[in-house]
Amino acid sequence: MEDSDMDRSSFADMHDETRAYVYSHKDEICMTNIRLMERSIGFLVVVFAVTLVAAYVLNKEFEMHLTYVIFPLVLLSGWKIAGILKRRPDTTLESVRVVALVFYVAMYAVITMIDLQLQPSGTTLLMPLALVAFCLFYVDYLTVVAIIEVLIVVVYLVGNVILRNSEDVLLHNVLMILVALAMSLYGFWRILTSLSEYGANERNLQHVSSTDQLTGLLNKMSFERRARDYLVNREPDQDAVLFIIDFDNFKHVNDQHGHLAGDEILKKFGNILKKNFRSNDIVGRVGGDEFMVMMTGNVPEEIIGRRCDTIQHELNVSKVGDAGNFSCSIGVAFDTAGF
Repeated sequence: MEDSDMDRSSFADMHDETRAYVYSHKDEICMTNIRLMERSIGFLVVVFAVTLVAAYVLNKEFEMHLTYVIFPLVLLSGWKIAGILKRRPDTTLESVRVVALVFYVAMYAVITMIDLQLQPSGTTLLMPLALVAFCLFYVDYLTVVAIIEVLIVVVYLVGNVILRNSEDVLLHNVLMILVALAMSLYGFWRILTSLSEYGANERNLQHVSSTDQLTGLLNKMSFERRARDYLVNREPDQDAVLFIIDFDNFKHVNDQHGHLAGDEILKKFGNILKKNFRSNDIVGRVGGDEFMVMMTGNVPEEIIGRRCDTIQHELNVSKVGDAGNFSCSIGVAFDTAGF
């Protein structure tokens, strides 16, 4: 029972991670889909041309069908639309999603017709391969990709029902296309999971590079960057309160009690700061025993004095082995003028 609960939990976590990856990379995925659309069109043009030449050379009774003309037109239209989307600055994943839905369903409809014309009474081969490859052509939420692929399969099945004469062949091809659908969705799931894991690793590296490893607070560079961004982008009615905090006589702590004790009290002081400020405040360690905090948003003036008293009291009663009675000095700059 515990194992099954764990599996459901891990599946839910992976699903949330993949959704979070797509949501947080919308612009990147949007442009990726446009590039993939262009590249897949170029690839299909070459494959289609080579296939027609090979069919004509190997079969002297080869006949041209209208679909052989329609297919290049569909590809040309898709290439033109992809170029327009790439040049437009307001292109969104939603607009690319609609274009991709129409283009890929139309393209696969024509592929279905060509496949059925080439093998009117035999086993389908081209369509299942093309469906499996779809996960390489388009990136989106898994549900969106599943909807597009199901529509493609519906188009294929309708074409089979209309043009296939043999029930045995029809059943065989239906089973093959359903297997291809399952393989494609599973392949896409694995691709998206890998991308999500890569994104999580990237975020972890960014967190490590921006964090002071001893206290878990922002390091000097990250604090300055975050504070600068806030000052530049804040609304006119938002305050900026800067606390500059210096640990008193920290060299004496190291000399009397050792560097391990010094590191431990700095960790405790980092926790005191995190506990006494809000999640939207910017808290950092900017030197060996120097800290800075910028309170953001609306900050009532009466909070500032109470916050300083609380920090100093909690630090004073902290103990590390025999060491105690620690203190700090706090300077505050309160900006209400919007500068």
